[in-house]
Amino acid sequence: MTTLISVFTNNVTMTIYAQPVPGPICCDQIICYWNQPPSCLTGTPATGGSGNFSYLWEELDPSGGWITTGANGLSLCPAITSTTQYRLIETDLICPYTMISNTVTITYATPWYDGDTHFDQTICYNKVPQSLYADPPIGGSGQNIYQWYWSNNNISYTPIPSATDLTYQPPALTANAWYSCQQSDAICPFGLVWNFRYNNRQSSCCSVSGRNRHFRSDDML
Repeated sequence: MTTLISVFTNNVTMTIYAQPVPGPICCDQIICYWNQPPSCLTGTPATGGSGNFSYLWEELDPSGGWITTGANGLSLCPAITSTTQYRLIETDLICPYTMISNTVTITYATPWYDGDTHFDQTICYNKVPQSLYADPPIGGSGQNIYQWYWSNNNISYTPIPSATDLTYQPPALTANAWYSCQQSDAICPFGLVWNFRYNNRQSSCCSVSGRNRHFRSDDML
């Protein structure tokens, strides 16, 4: 009679890698056109997976497609001449995972040019002028700040509370008054003052004149 003997081999361990998670990249920024280069972009290593990852930086082409920058580490120090977006491709070298990080944008603040003020008027004594308004500047970071001022001597000016838009409605006028809309870029040091003069006399009507004080960022260089 034959006796069957059952034996067990050694144990085999099945290691399951955790689901990989892409590391984020940092950071959005705005640079002024004369202040090159921007700060380097940095990435955080991916986690999970096999733990062995390769990295490749891509930038968004003007045509709308992503193209490689050739940089393959966790940092990228680009030189740009226009607003550009970047992302990091993170690939697990053991498991077939390819991940895409978040996208960051480097905004390139182009040269800044002022707009025009509007407009000459003729008003009567103790009457309310039409609203003043100014075209927004062109270029820069796009984050503009506006503040209207007034003066009774065209020498010293006082800011007008809450007058922080491109338009301003002066009150009824019975004496000479000057108004200025000061503009500045919140990120880059561009700025100008637009001047208006309201010439009011105690007569049937009064002359209102305005003049532009043009400014472009190139004048600073």
